[in-house]
Amino acid sequence: MGDHQSDYNHGTAASWSVPVAEATYVVRTLGESALVDALSIKDGAPMATYRTGQIFYTPVDIQTTKLQRGQRPFAAWLYTGVDFESSELDPDPSRRSDRRSSVGFRIGTVGPSALGKQVHTEWHDFFEMAHPGGWEHQIKDEPGLLLTADRDWRFDFRELSNSGEWQLDTALNTGASLGNIRTEARLGGRIRLGNSLDRSWSSLSAVGLTLPKSGIDWEFFVNAESHLVAQDIFLDGNTFKSSHSVEKNPLVSEIGIGVTAKLPWFSVTIGHFLRSEEFELQDGPTPIWTLDLRSL
Repeated sequence: MGDHQSDYNHGTAASWSVPVAEATYVVRTLGESALVDALSIKDGAPMATYRTGQIFYTPVDIQTTKLQRGQRPFAAWLYTGVDFESSELDPDPSRRSDRRSSVGFRIGTVGPSALGKQVHTEWHDFFEMAHPGGWEHQIKDEPGLLLTADRDWRFDFRELSNSGEWQLDTALNTGASLGNIRTEARLGGRIRLGNSLDRSWSSLSAVGLTLPKSGIDWEFFVNAESHLVAQDIFLDGNTFKSSHSVEKNPLVSEIGIGVTAKLPWFSVTIGHFLRSEEFELQDGPTPIWTLDLRSL
């Protein structure tokens, strides 16, 4: 969720993971396709992660009913999809050859059918906040398609105490997205510090997770990532229709910090990210808070 004085408002998603062999027939067939095979690591037991969610964006001033030229359009996306994840873990205790691949598919809709206006309005009315007044200027209905491919490499792991309880690891990630929702290339990295670090990759990953050894396991992280953006429907507007749009910045970077508390059977992650300006005339970087809850 974005800061209330910024221009990103909401993102909520739910996901659940199963081995590909236990997924539905359609998902198994997709997971065995030539495209997924070409983009995936061949080793490791693949997992299928179903995802569904909604995100919406607004300009800073949500109360005016006037079209705000030069400010981010009102836009929402309601979607569902699946990710196929594989992880190859280094048998050496150094973990320095751990690898992960993820191939994701999203399908949904942008525009009024994505229900951004309804969710935004009901939320604000329920909590007696400012009533949103500009949704009549949102981008128009359009099917939303997105293909993503990501690779992660762990290139350093070390124990920071004689007992081996506190550990540090670093990882590099690369990826690309293709579709009318967003087309981009990305490059980033992550540093984690924690007691009894597992071999997972991020809060979005379904592979490498383990239960805490006892009590609560803590993990602190720093993430950094840059995006080279060719197209973004939430800034460029509709693909084949005339709609409100802004002049986007092709290079966007973000840095974030956070903490994960892993308890028996579930974990909670809180993160704070700062994203550079995504379009011309944007009033400074966007602060974003994230909350991730998952069962283990």
